[in-house]
This record gives sequence, C-alpha cells and structure tokens, in this order.
Amino acid sequence: RRGTWGDRSKVSAELMVHVCASAPAKILLHGEHAVVHGATAIAASISLRTHVELTSVDTGIVRLDLDALAIHASFAVSDLLLAIVKSPVVDSPSMTYISQPVLQTLGGGNDAVLRPILAMCCLCLGLGTSFRDGFHVKISSDVPAGAGLGSSAAVSVAMSAAFLHSSGAYELQADGVPSLSGLDLINRWAYEIERIIHVTPSGVDNTVSTFGGIISYRKGAFDHLSPLPLSLLVTNTRVPRRTKQMVQQVGERLKQFPSIVTPIFEAINEISKTFVDLLPNSASETDISASPSSSQRLPELIRMNQGLLCSLGVSHQAIDDIVRISAEHGCAAKLTGGGGGGCVITLLPAEFSAKQTEVLQHQLSQSYDCRVVHLDPKGVVIHI
Repeated sequence: RRGTWGDRSKVSAELMVHVCASAPAKILLHGEHAVVHGATAIAASISLRTHVELTSVDTGIVRLDLDALAIHASFAVSDLLLAIVKSPVVDSPSMTYISQPVLQTLGGGNDAVLRPILAMCCLCLGLGTSFRDGFHVKISSDVPAGAGLGSSAAVSVAMSAAFLHSSGAYELQADGVPSLSGLDLINRWAYEIERIIHVTPSGVDNTVSTFGGIISYRKGAFDHLSPLPLSLLVTNTRVPRRTKQMVQQVGERLKQFPSIVTPIFEAINEISKTFVDLLPNSASETDISASPSSSQRLPELIRMNQGLLCSLGVSHQAIDDIVRISAEHGCAAKLTGGGGGGCVITLLPAEFSAKQTEVLQHQLSQSYDCRVVHLDPKGVVIHI
C-alpha cells in the first residue's frame, strides 16, 4: 500500500516491512505456591501460541487489532512519541524511557491491556526502526487470557521479538529461532513489559515463553532442562484464577500451622526434584514417558502434588471435578498456576489411543474448555 504523511515522500511498496513472531504459552508442572517459600518450580512451554504481526505503514498512525480481546484502537504516532522521555537503547531495556502517566491517558478504560502494548510501540518508535512512520499490530492467540497460562508474557515476548528483529538487534538461527544473544535480549525486554502488568513478576512466564522447553526455577535462578515429549489436556475451568488471593491465603495458613505447612512445601519441592531426576540425560534417551518405571512415576507425582495443593486450600470445586473425571479415565491431573480457578492439566499416558483422548476431551468439554496440547521445546520464533 502507498500513502503519505505530511510532506513525506511516498514510500514504495518494496520498502514496506512485515514481521511475524509467535511465542508459546506455559504451564507449571510442579512447585506451585511452595516456590514462593524457596522450593523449586518446574515450568514448560506448550503448543498453544500467540502470534504478533507487524506491518509498516506511512500514515502516521499506529493501529492495534487484538482479535482475542475484541480490542481495536488507533493512535497517532505523534501522540505516542510524547510518551518517550528518553531515547531507548536496544541493549539496555528499561521502562524508564516511557512516561507511564501518558500511556495511561492514551490507554483510557482499557489501560490494563493496552498500556504494556503501547509501551512496546513507543519503544519501537524510539528505537528508530522501519516502523517510525506508523505500523499495524495484529495480535491473535490460542492462549486464553487470565487462565494462568502466561498469556501476557506470550504477547510481551512475541512483540519484543518482532520489534527488535525489525531494528536488526539480533540474527536468526535455523527455523526462525533468534540467536542465543537475541533470545537473551528479547527476554529482558519482555520482562520490562511484564513489569508494567504485574509490577514484580517472577520472570518465569517470559523466560519459558522466550526460550521454550522445560525450565526449573528457584529463588530467581533458572535452569534449562532436557526436553520431554508429553501430551496433555489443558482444561480451563472458566473460573478466573485468583493467584494473589491464593498466595496470601497460603501465607496465612503457614503462619497458623508452620509445623504442618512447612513439610508440605518440602514435599512439593521433593516432587519437583524427583521430576528432574526422571528427565533424560542425553538426546538418545528422550521418551522416558514410554518406559514402564517413568510411565508410573510421572502420573503419581502429579497425583501427589494435587493432593498437597488441596491441603494448602488452593483447589476449587471445578478443579476437583476435572481431576475426578480424569481419574475415572485412568489419568492423573492437577491444577496449574495459582489455583482457585484457572486451568487443570491432565497427563495423557503414552499408551492412550486417539479414541480414548477424544472421549475424555468430549466429557470435559461438556462443562469446560478443554484442549489437547503437547510440551513444545520451541520458544519464540520469527516466521519468515
């Protein structure tokens, strides 16, 4: 498309830039709540993804189309430039470059959703990329919002990857995967965006979405673990998660019954450590879920973890219902994330047939939103 903005010359169609990036959702396999008190948590990326498409235009307008949230808005480039209080530097991500009060004014009633996205748009303009004369942002996603699957982090990561790629900040490896230094840069920018949303995020969601695979997390330290080919059902209870309330509730229970709750945290930590010990040690040993020993131990770890989380008081009637239905079909299930709602993961045994999966998914879908997923070793990707 051709167009003009003020006295600018027409930009040829050949110079128009189009970038598409995608980033995965995440689940917590083990370690919920105990991680807040020093235990190890295990997170993994899954095959639900968020896609961000950026297209340069020369209209002086930034248009946002967030299909999943039914949000469509346009902003003048000149207005967004007013939010930049300091020229951003690619290698030094910081939201101090952006005036949050200006963003809040621009975001209006939807500021909780729009502000982080607008912040990234402002940073893109400040970096002087190919999108300086305007651009169109289209965000589509398989990841349900507010369900504890890292939906905001997937958006933050995909947007960071697309904008930074357009500025030439990193190179690509095979299959559109950013270089290791590029992944690190994307992760740091995504974390800054997450700070606008969550103020003090743990960094787990954006790290998993950026690098992909399975990651262990403890006291701010991350370790990338061996991949594991697992298939699961992710079932959304449609009950909004209440992470902050659940964390406070568990904290109060710890104060009231320290001698009881502390051993629960220790047991959850041991479950995480046992899971890590079950992971393959080399590329030649990948499908541990098919071995007789591991095929029994993996679901048992999930069952025990769910029981411990119930004893902490973070389950919900809908979660218990999904766990029960899964058990009736011979499958282990547990909540993932903060609990009190959100999502439940059901481990599908290696020997489970497609028909058995279909029957279980159909039964769960009568009351909930249920999807078949697999652990996805890929993190953020640029689609060429």
